[in-house]
Amino acid sequence: MPEAKLPPHYTRRVSLTKTQLRSTLGAELLSLCQTVTADGRLSEQELQDLRVWLEDSREADLPAISFLRETVQRILADGTVTPGELQELYRAIETVLPPEIRRQGKAARKAVESQERAKNRPIASANFMVAGCRYEGRPEVIRRYAFAGDSVILQRDPHNPHSPNAIRVCLTNGRQIGFVPEDDARGLSPLLDRGARYKAFLTKILTGGRSPIPVVQAYLYDAEATVEGALATSPAPPDPPASADPTTFSNSPTHQFKSWRLRLAIALIVVVLLVLAVRPA
Repeated sequence: MPEAKLPPHYTRRVSLTKTQLRSTLGAELLSLCQTVTADGRLSEQELQDLRVWLEDSREADLPAISFLRETVQRILADGTVTPGELQELYRAIETVLPPEIRRQGKAARKAVESQERAKNRPIASANFMVAGCRYEGRPEVIRRYAFAGDSVILQRDPHNPHSPNAIRVCLTNGRQIGFVPEDDARGLSPLLDRGARYKAFLTKILTGGRSPIPVVQAYLYDAEATVEGALATSPAPPDPPASADPTTFSNSPTHQFKSWRLRLAIALIVVVLLVLAVRPA
């Protein structure tokens, strides 16, 4: 992120001068700025404390106060404060500090940014074709709802009867499209169980075969990572009853087998009734 730049209408320097630092407000502002930059990061509570002080001092003729107040008002205008906006305000505070103290604040910020970069590096990744996507009505779900670029949800399914490493792959609408292949799940599942966060999305949909096959790219991060959009895995919900969503299970081999048995039983009953009806008394 580039260094904070002054708005075009500012023609005076906004850093605190030696004369301003000898005033009560100048000394208070310096103390407040030193406090919020001491650990190299800015919290929302510190932003609110700074806002209150700046509003209470709005009548003061200090360019630093006007500059910071306008920056805070703009950040708070939409009611949401993002990590990027907190970093922007931190850099604006650096701008008003005297040179020596500014260097200290900048060094603290850079140390934190280095830690954040290390914390936010992926600890694992996988690129795979979704397994089990041909069963339980999933081809139709994929055709209707899955598109390249869409995010997907990974759900651990440790009680799956086929594998304790099972990881479901679901669309953001909650519909399951299959599983992470066992070879990949074997490495990813322990990390997810320890709280790793992840980002996963569809890179493409293979359509050359009998049914579409989604391809997923997944990145896993440390549990403490602050990567924007990274999710924490959640346990897979219990399997819904077959009647809960007929479109989901109607194409499964098991369902079709049971359906034919039911039809055959009904047909036999009808034949027996007809035979009894036409037999002479």
